[in-house]
Amino acid sequence: MKCIECGGAYKRIIGPYTFKDRFFGDVLLDLEYDLCEKCGNILLPPKSVRAIDGELCAIRKIMTWTREEPGWYTCAQDGICREANGMWWFYRRGRPLSERTGPYLTLEKAKEGADKIQKLQDKAKRK
Repeated sequence: MKCIECGGAYKRIIGPYTFKDRFFGDVLLDLEYDLCEKCGNILLPPKSVRAIDGELCAIRKIMTWTREEPGWYTCAQDGICREANGMWWFYRRGRPLSERTGPYLTLEKAKEGADKIQKLQDKAKRK
């Protein structure tokens, strides 16, 4: 098959592939893909796209919170911060601060709110 960008030939690769996600950053998976030997253009077959989608869904279900510093917790894609007024806010990585969710009275409530938001997004994505 010829590349539509440069006319070069595609080569089938089976191996590590890194893709960038706006929430998770770089994600490395072993995939099958076609790489243009001339310009580097990449084509992903449907099987690989489903593998990427499945990996993102799996990552989103694992919301392990890590304490970065007092009053600030992060997971793979989001952050929870305690503001000066003592209230907790949930921040989506890559989103403007105006789209934060909260306030929550406790850290536990903020984590519950983050989980609810994630479940709603996963449900909407499946539709």
